[in-house]
Amino acid sequence: MPCEACMNVRMMSDPVAHRGLVELHKPTKLRPLGRPAIVVRQYRCRLCTTNWLMESDPLQTGVTEWLCLNEASNILAPSSTQQPNDVATGHLGEAGVGNPTLPLSPAYGDGGSAIFLRATAGKA
Repeated sequence: MPCEACMNVRMMSDPVAHRGLVELHKPTKLRPLGRPAIVVRQYRCRLCTTNWLMESDPLQTGVTEWLCLNEASNILAPSSTQQPNDVATGHLGEAGVGNPTLPLSPAYGDGGSAIFLRATAGKA
């Protein structure tokens, strides 16, 4: 169960790390072809052990994207437990994105256990 600070990060339109987050590893640089490297950082909350990924793109200064992994250790092995605020959208098997009633969108095909938060202040 996420702590109050992690729930606040989930609900913010422009998420900011809270003091309980601890960086797990050195930042990883992913280099798409023909572009500068995207920096990915892994965090874990000391209070509730929720795992987070933060991406920053050097081409979009000041924009960070946060991905809540809940109990999963990486994006390739997401946990299958649903969270209390997860809402199913669309048809079975479709990506649960674009839900206008919530500031969150359940991630693709995992029942909403990973929540993708985009901190772009209204950009899609």
